[in-house]
Amino acid sequence: AMVAKICALGLWSPGNASVQGGQRVYHAKAIVVSPGQSIQAAVNHAQPGDTVLLKPGVYHQSVQIRTDGITLRGSGNSRQGTVLEPGAGKPHTLCTSAFGVTGVCILAKKVNPKSGAVLRAVRNDTITGMYVTGFPANGVFGYGTDGLTVTNVSAVNDGDYGISRFVSTRTLFADDTAVGNDEAGFYVGDSPHADTVVRDNVAVGNQFGIFVRHARHVIVFHNLATKNCEGILVLDDGQKGGAGNVAILRNAAGRQQQILPEDQGHAGQREGWRDSAARCDEQPGRAQCRFRQCRPAVQLRRDCRAERHQAHPRQQSQPRHDRREPRLP
Repeated sequence: AMVAKICALGLWSPGNASVQGGQRVYHAKAIVVSPGQSIQAAVNHAQPGDTVLLKPGVYHQSVQIRTDGITLRGSGNSRQGTVLEPGAGKPHTLCTSAFGVTGVCILAKKVNPKSGAVLRAVRNDTITGMYVTGFPANGVFGYGTDGLTVTNVSAVNDGDYGISRFVSTRTLFADDTAVGNDEAGFYVGDSPHADTVVRDNVAVGNQFGIFVRHARHVIVFHNLATKNCEGILVLDDGQKGGAGNVAILRNAAGRQQQILPEDQGHAGQREGWRDSAARCDEQPGRAQCRFRQCRPAVQLRRDCRAERHQAHPRQQSQPRHDRREPRLP
């Protein structure tokens, strides 16, 4: 019945299946989706190795992926390409219940509902070529992933993280853009074995440009971070395993709006600003102060957010739902 529905919608370009060694083996196929059709229906039908191809246009919907080896491919990461915006209703998915309304959520196959521990990761999924904007929670969000790739994606004005992954390993964020997100533009967290590369990305006007927290074995190179509250931050938050083995190389970090106080737990390497050990604020016309005199982190983040929104106002037409007060990482 599902195959009939998919075919009726024009979503399915059939691939071939064969039986090898008594088991059915699926060969890659493309499932084409046009504006007005359901991306989730196509993803639900996809088999490992398949590509869900989104034609240009605006899609008012969210997507959850829990199948290995799926490629979700848009037709470009600009307003003229594939645009993903929130729909009218709240999606009835596990990702929405746990993390809020998110543009594209790549979620582990099995998670302990009490502890959040990943029991079985989702593997080798790819998100590419789309513009994700205005979601109350996150743009592109991975939890419990292994081998996640996000390339040529723009995450703009999302309520929490732009492009992020938690409790995951072997991740690539490359050639992406994150603008005006309320938390981090790019986030790598809660992963002692992150094995993650963040390269050739642009982060502008976010709370944090690139944020690595409680993660090890991360390479951040050849990115541009500018006009964020904090450009590039590595944080050891005290959890077991800590943060370390992080290389931050050859990035261009322009003048940021604020620098958070060192006594809030900063650890790591940062580039692109001077006298970082002594000064918490380098904006023209503002007093320079010692870290211990900086404002509390919560107040500083609120002040910075207000200044950032004045400098980069949101478009009034973009929906905003379920707004929450900023929380400390």
